[in-house]
Amino acid sequence: MYRTAILSDAYSLAPRLREADLLECSGHGVKPLAALVAAVEGGIETLTGIGREGDVLGMCGVGVQIAPGLKSIWMLGTDALFADKAYRRYLKLNTAKRIKDWLDTYGALGNTVHSENSVHILWLERLGFKLYDDIPYVSKTGAIFIPFKKETPDV
Repeated sequence: MYRTAILSDAYSLAPRLREADLLECSGHGVKPLAALVAAVEGGIETLTGIGREGDVLGMCGVGVQIAPGLKSIWMLGTDALFADKAYRRYLKLNTAKRIKDWLDTYGALGNTVHSENSVHILWLERLGFKLYDDIPYVSKTGAIFIPFKKETPDV
């Protein structure tokens, strides 16, 4: 289940992030807690995934405009989110709908993904995002990121 994120969610999630998400944060030179707090306080829409016991499993959202007409999209989570079969199924079934809703609202979504993060890259491709691996972004830490984007199809 998802709900609107609150500040305490960021504090709960930050020390329990998956290694792949820690790689994303460190590659950008940001501390996970700072990134999550910024998303809750300044994101356009920030959601928290809640487990059966009320535990914070992950957070996702739409952030600021990163280019004309392009809003940033992101997700950070725990190992528990992906270790539990029911959580994985819920995520699989609901992510595409959430992306569609956000595209209907914002028109275009994108961000960057760490070039070594093959699981995230595959997930983005399955969700229909176009990856621009021919124009990588090198962060201030020297990490290589691949831009990605998805737009509402023209009717």
